[in-house]
Amino acid sequence: MRLTGDPSPGNMNSSGSGNFLL
Repeated sequence: MRLTGDPSPGNMNSSGSGNFLL
């Protein structure tokens, strides 16, 4: 889980941006 601030729920990519939903 990475709270990056990117509004992309379910974005479980290697970028890890928007992984706040999980």
